[in-house]
Amino acid sequence: MNPHFRQAAIFKPDYAEAHNNLGVALHDLGRLDEAAASYRRALALKPDHVHLHYNLGVIYREQGRLKEAVAPYRRALTLKPDYTEAHSNLLMCLSVNYLPGLSVTEYLDEARRFGRKAAKKVNRKFSEWTCAAGPDRLRIGMVSGDLRKHPVGYFLEKLLAELTGRTSPSHNLNTTTGMMSKGFLSTSCMSPRKAGLNKSGCRTYMR
Repeated sequence: MNPHFRQAAIFKPDYAEAHNNLGVALHDLGRLDEAAASYRRALALKPDHVHLHYNLGVIYREQGRLKEAVAPYRRALTLKPDYTEAHSNLLMCLSVNYLPGLSVTEYLDEARRFGRKAAKKVNRKFSEWTCAAGPDRLRIGMVSGDLRKHPVGYFLEKLLAELTGRTSPSHNLNTTTGMMSKGFLSTSCMSPRKAGLNKSGCRTYMR
């Protein structure tokens, strides 16, 4: 670690940015308790510094202190409502930890607020397709570590049920426990038109 970060914090203890820079350096070294202490000292000096709240939330999340991470993320969003990174991390803490008193409806409302914010940052809809315009067979592959022990894996169950319902009895849907535990999932199904979707509907569905 650059010794100047610590020296700056000592030389000018009332300078919030010096404590923030020290916190970032300590965070990079994996010294999370010290990093959190530096961020808290910086926040005492500059309580409306949005990135300090976010940084502190990240530390708590990495330490597994998910309940404590919620408040810094919410404060960051109060200061910067379109801070999608903070909102995404907040949702992660809420979905994993299920805070006492937080209903499913409240969580869904929070997720929808995030979705609306994220959608506003999208410049245009995706339209550069690499597959054939009218394939006889649609093959879908999903590869992610999140399919192992992560809420995403559970959220996909609804999608898989839809895919199963729209394909023929001869479809090949691999959802074995072994494949899910490795973070891999694949499905091969019939033509989108035969499954009851036209080309436009299929593209919308896949988005």
